[in-house]
Amino acid sequence: MDNLIQYLGTPRIFTEVLNYLFQHQDGSGLILTKTESGSWVVQDSRGYVPHQYLYASSEEIQRETADYLAYPMGTDTLLLSSIPVEGPALQTVVKVLEIQELYRTSEKQSETISKLVYSITGIETILNTILEPVEREEMIGALNDAMGELLLSFTVLYRRGDNGYERLRTHGLSVPPAQLKFSHANANPLDFSFPVDLKKNPLFPEWNQLSDFRGLYGIPIIMEEVVQYVIIAGKNEAYGESDQSILEGLTRVISKIIEYYMLKEEVELKEKAVEKSNFQLLSFFKGFQYLSAQESVSDKINVIQDMYHELFQPSVVLPYYKKNWSQILWPFPENDQYPALYVKFVSCWDVYHLDKKTEREAFIDDFGNAEDLLAVLEKERRYPTLATILRSGDGDVLSLLLFEHFPSGDYEFLKMLNVLSGLSLHDYFNRSEIKKLENTYENVMKTFQKVNELYVEVRKTIGLSDFYETAGNFLANQFQISGFYLLFSNEDKRILLPEETEPLIQEKLLQHFNDKTEEIWIDYLPEKDAVLYTVPVSFKEKRLFIALESRDESKTDFLIQLLRLGFKDLLARIIFD
Repeated sequence: MDNLIQYLGTPRIFTEVLNYLFQHQDGSGLILTKTESGSWVVQDSRGYVPHQYLYASSEEIQRETADYLAYPMGTDTLLLSSIPVEGPALQTVVKVLEIQELYRTSEKQSETISKLVYSITGIETILNTILEPVEREEMIGALNDAMGELLLSFTVLYRRGDNGYERLRTHGLSVPPAQLKFSHANANPLDFSFPVDLKKNPLFPEWNQLSDFRGLYGIPIIMEEVVQYVIIAGKNEAYGESDQSILEGLTRVISKIIEYYMLKEEVELKEKAVEKSNFQLLSFFKGFQYLSAQESVSDKINVIQDMYHELFQPSVVLPYYKKNWSQILWPFPENDQYPALYVKFVSCWDVYHLDKKTEREAFIDDFGNAEDLLAVLEKERRYPTLATILRSGDGDVLSLLLFEHFPSGDYEFLKMLNVLSGLSLHDYFNRSEIKKLENTYENVMKTFQKVNELYVEVRKTIGLSDFYETAGNFLANQFQISGFYLLFSNEDKRILLPEETEPLIQEKLLQHFNDKTEEIWIDYLPEKDAVLYTVPVSFKEKRLFIALESRDESKTDFLIQLLRLGFKDLLARIIFD
């Protein structure tokens, strides 16, 4: 009895209870206590060797010791004896183990308090950490590690991918599953509330196959109604009630931290958007002042290129522009690397998203040689994703800008900038003599009358040589055409007039002839500061090219259109008939 009193409140008390019961009787027995997780632990035995130390339930140990009598001692202690325990001995043991259970309850409460104090201290550290300027995933990784430390558990962080949740970070476990596959249960936040006991609710088969972990929980991190991250927390022993309380508290704290962090990111994005808008407006104001001060169209395009690059920060800005009121757009700066573009339709789109099939096809349809330009850029590993138009006040296309990696959030500002830049170019053309001299109704009618005179003259010609000489002289005198060329096939033989055509011109014409296109080709000849216009003419499945060498002028552009519409049939009959 003295030993029972002496060792109350210590683990030795279970040994002394068994000694007290069987010191005068030939019997055996064992004592078990219940853990927080519901399993039963063997505290001591006498005269019997149990098969294991830990049992999932009291029924399991009773099946093993079927011949033993069971004496429950309160709710958390069980005595198994091979002989009956009755009278004063039973009463003494019951009282002793009840007192011992009170000691154990007090220890559990002290342990729970210690864990709570530790977790609160840890949460305070976490809250101080999130105030630092760190990236979202770095912050979530820190929360994953902190949860593992506070729960004395391992934790594994997974990030949502294309086919499942991919492992991102590990704390305290060497080889966790690399990926968790999607399923309806684990991807839907309405079903996947936190924390989830993965032993009772098998959301991830990859973890269910690892049976070594008796405690296993899943904590989702939900962003915009989607489970973007998952933390798996576990340990070899089951989580007790105090551990579950701490786990629930930590997940609530993490949830609030995530909400705070997302709100913080949203505020930062809005602040950056405001700062960006202020910067763009100020830069545009200064740029527009500088743009208005330029005296030449090329200087204006140079300023526009710099301004758009500064405001939108794309990886590529390629401008095309008109030198006058013709329909030709030239690359800036001019070179023989990129082909000139021909504006087929003034009623073209204002913006083309070139990474979308329909809009890319529309861009190619609206601008002659656009397909060749895109092919040249792709060879240079440049892939423009956006094309936009600068127009005059009455809708004429004055410039085309190609961008690569244009920021999607700046489309509205781009439209405003396009309008004002277009008006600046329009003002230049209105103030220049080009508008007065070349784009008047009288000048257009005069060009039409001269082309009609050309029709009359060439109808009088006899044979190809007479036609070529008459047409060439008329074009040179009336339209200042510096070169007139014909290229066609006759019995698989290519014929080029004049025969003494310069090698550079021959190369350009033969190249276009082999391309078998129906587009008007426009080649800049920097050596002559002239333009070579090549017009393909189809006649009864035969190919004929008319080429004119001239300066870039509106009347030449109008002449080309008239030749293509009405002159080709007459010319084809003369040559092929």
